[in-house]
Amino acid sequence: MRAAVIASALDPAGAAMLSYIRSAIGSLEEATVQGGCDIRFSLVQEDLIDISGSSLPPADLLIFPSRHVGKRPTLTVHVSGNPGKEAKFGGLPRSLSVAAPGPMASCIRSMMRTAPQGYEVTYEVTHHGPSDVNTPSFFAEVGGTEREWHDEVAIKAAAESILASLLDWCSGNLPFRPVLGLGGPHYAPVITRTALASGLAPSHILSGDVLEEDSGHFVEKMMRLAVLRSGAPVRDVLLDWKGVNGPTRREVLKAATLLGLGVIRA
Repeated sequence: MRAAVIASALDPAGAAMLSYIRSAIGSLEEATVQGGCDIRFSLVQEDLIDISGSSLPPADLLIFPSRHVGKRPTLTVHVSGNPGKEAKFGGLPRSLSVAAPGPMASCIRSMMRTAPQGYEVTYEVTHHGPSDVNTPSFFAEVGGTEREWHDEVAIKAAAESILASLLDWCSGNLPFRPVLGLGGPHYAPVITRTALASGLAPSHILSGDVLEEDSGHFVEKMMRLAVLRSGAPVRDVLLDWKGVNGPTRREVLKAATLLGLGVIRA
């Protein structure tokens, strides 16, 4: 199996994470890790949110170390794509990249163990480009301001978590149950808390705002697409019960029945 770790030279946090992983493995371009998996490293000259899926190297797993712009220190993971009717930050609207729920679950659990004091560890909802990555993929991010993006302790924690995720993926040590996450705000605290307390592994997480922005037909359509782009068989949705309004919750439950999905209430 082959994985690729891809960062942007325009991003100080992502480039630093990539450099740390390269040093830890002892290779600048490509290496074989425990279990026999090949890992390729790439530093691109464009912002990751604007990258085209067709330009990415052939691989079985793609990981994007990156910065996240925010007001609080965070270590985050999420899948890329734009489930809503707008694409403000790269990619196209109503389109999703393929998720990697197992490796992402491994990464965030490692972040929980390694995060510096004062950093929140969380899943984010699906919210930016690229939206056309057809290989299982996810972003692993250091969030906050310029200060956090240059925080060597946070960089090391995120990079070590990416490496741990790669080793778990290579060894097949991913005992997680993929689910589709639904509802809640951008940082998805309820879904994060529920997933981390169990063996659940969210793939895409569609925020409450996105689910509420259109009709019931939209809810079913995006749930169907998110299941198809989950990167692993999904049989249940993890629903932040209070993270969507009543009418939308009813549409979610209706769509789940139509799609043959169970509902786990969070």
